Amino acid sequence: MSTAQEILGEALQAFYLGDKQACIDVHTQGQATESLPVSLFFRDAEHYPIDEVALTLCRGRVLDVGAGVGLHALHLQRQGLEVSALDASGAACAIMRLRGVNSIIRGDIFKQSLPHNFDTWLMLGRSVGLAGSLVGLQRLLQLAYINLNENGLVVLNSYLGPERQPQIRQMSFEYGGQCSEPLPWLDVDYSTLAELADQQGFECDVLRTEDDGNYLAVLNKLT
Repeated sequence: MSTAQEILGEALQAFYLGDKQACIDVHTQGQATESLPVSLFFRDAEHYPIDEVALTLCRGRVLDVGAGVGLHALHLQRQGLEVSALDASGAACAIMRLRGVNSIIRGDIFKQSLPHNFDTWLMLGRSVGLAGSLVGLQRLLQLAYINLNENGLVVLNSYLGPERQPQIRQMSFEYGGQCSEPLPWLDVDYSTLAELADQQGFECDVLRTEDDGNYLAVLNKLT
């Protein structure tokens, strides 16, 4: 069975090569299947208000984690920032290169050796969910602390579930008749995020919450 990255990569490539109607079916435990237009991955970087605010917070050297096809990386490059775009999908990385992203890292954030420390880690599109569990989120924050410069920050967004508790759900992607193996996806609430951030040496501030439960948080590295 294909991985989620492989299925997503096929859909991204199909769209980039001309299939502007391409859609991915997202199967999430406990929810109805959602048909997601691939065009959303190629949207304007400031399409969502959370993204618009988040991009203004980035400074210095930026690591865009789960960069997809580079929409945020390209925006920050145009603002004059030095950006490294990290993604596990080979197809996504190839598209980023064609679109003009200057620095691309193909790999898993949990396994990838980074070339240097950064001032900002950017994790939009709820890509923090790839941590998969609270233990995974702890590991992610540990990595961020180690690989951020003094006074560095993590800019991320996640989702408040109806119970305002951490949720781990199995998610899989389907495209072109093929379905990926399921992967665990984490949505983390304010208080749990703040508690884990504090344990790993960060101060957490929630800057914006949307009506649908999506929220933007900034984790400032303490010295």
